[in-house]
Amino acid sequence: MDEFKNFDYSDVINKKYKFLLGGDLDVDDYKDFYNINVFNGVPDYNNEYDFLKLEYVDDIPFTSLIPLNDEFYNLRLMQYNFEIILQPDKPIVIKNYYTGSGVAIASDFNIQCKNNIKADLLELNISSADKLIVNNRNFSIEESFLNYSRMDFIDNETSIFNNYNVSVGVGKFESVLTDKQGKVSINFWDINLNKPDSTAEVSGIVELNSADRHGNVCKINHLKNETGSKQEFRHILNGTSYAMYDGDSHIAVGAQDSSSSQISKAIMLSNNSRILNKPRLNIHNSNVKATHGATVGKLNNDDIFYMKQRGLSTKLVEEILLEAFKKDILDRIHNQEIRSFFHDKG
Repeated sequence: MDEFKNFDYSDVINKKYKFLLGGDLDVDDYKDFYNINVFNGVPDYNNEYDFLKLEYVDDIPFTSLIPLNDEFYNLRLMQYNFEIILQPDKPIVIKNYYTGSGVAIASDFNIQCKNNIKADLLELNISSADKLIVNNRNFSIEESFLNYSRMDFIDNETSIFNNYNVSVGVGKFESVLTDKQGKVSINFWDINLNKPDSTAEVSGIVELNSADRHGNVCKINHLKNETGSKQEFRHILNGTSYAMYDGDSHIAVGAQDSSSSQISKAIMLSNNSRILNKPRLNIHNSNVKATHGATVGKLNNDDIFYMKQRGLSTKLVEEILLEAFKKDILDRIHNQEIRSFFHDKG
């Protein structure tokens, strides 16, 4: 795929792994959330919440939007349906716990939100030791609003690939992700806006150090009139890290009165870090509003000088400026509990 032409992750996918599924751990619940625990891709949930129905679907062939090697495509996955059937009165947290070393773990969830439901969903990936995690998340939004956020707690020897398939019909999907840990991390979005008044917004914060690598590939298809999309990613790069943003908004012939925006911003803390920005618009009718752009630079010297004149240390000034750079994205999280969680843990 062209998106990965300059993004080398062959050292991760060509490694020999033992594939792991299921398990058990003693874990703590988060009191401000409805908790669902998942152990190595298998949910530990017995439909104890009346608003959420979980069912095992079937063993299915492994698929991935991110190209992998043949060893993965010989796998079969246990697929699960998460259907939000009533309005939850507080946010939901899915906590994915991964165990083992030198293993690969894959999971496949269908997450459905229909019939005038408004839900806030936080997903956490929690892991230590060397492993590869591949998550498939298939979202279906119909006449509803889903706010999805994700944060990872993984070490620098773990790599994580996230495949997001999103279908929106007369509703809204919003997502805020933070990627600041892991050897190699990739998010691949394939989003279809299938009916008028469908909207998708995907935002992310990427913080990389050392030789970390991260890629965001986001494709949004405007298939009907009066649809809207927004992509915005902010990068903070240090060391010899490498980031990629490949954004593609396709506005079809019949998608009049639609709007789309793409923006990537990067602050380079090292002369040896690199970013590849590729925002693209594919527009097939003239009655649309569409913008795209990218900026790359360092922290503003005037801002640093001004704040140091007020007695602040260089280190504190840099921390304040970087937090301000991230704040605009984090403030897009509607739910107060999830937003506070990101500010506290981020």
